[in-house]
Amino acid sequence: MTNRKEYHRKYARKYYWKNRDKCVQYIRLWRKHNPIKNWAGRSLSRHKEWGYNVKVNRDYLEELRRNTKNCCYCNCKLKSGKKKLWAKSPTLDVIDGSKNVTVGNIQVICHRCNMTKQNRTHEQFVDYCSNIVNKFPTRKK
Repeated sequence: MTNRKEYHRKYARKYYWKNRDKCVQYIRLWRKHNPIKNWAGRSLSRHKEWGYNVKVNRDYLEELRRNTKNCCYCNCKLKSGKKKLWAKSPTLDVIDGSKNVTVGNIQVICHRCNMTKQNRTHEQFVDYCSNIVNKFPTRKK
């Protein structure tokens, strides 16, 4: 089985380099027409690279992304960017801050909230935001 995979990889690499322009164009077109599939696949592969225990398949994550229109923390409308992350770009968040990506432990939130939340649990993040609000009360005009 391993030899078969190695052979396929070697053949695929050769084909790619012989037809590089055609392959790059196809990949760009596929990403343009399948932004949610692309997002889900890249999110899961990045979390695996970072050492997370991923127990969710791409189909589930795609469905979760389709059903999530707004960030659950700041309620901004999630918008996908073309090449880089925007403040309102959707990101995969692990709710309890652990290294387990499971069905009940993930949500889709905006990039800004995910960067602010970091590895905090939901409760810790809400307390953190409350502390900021209490320290800097709103000014009356």
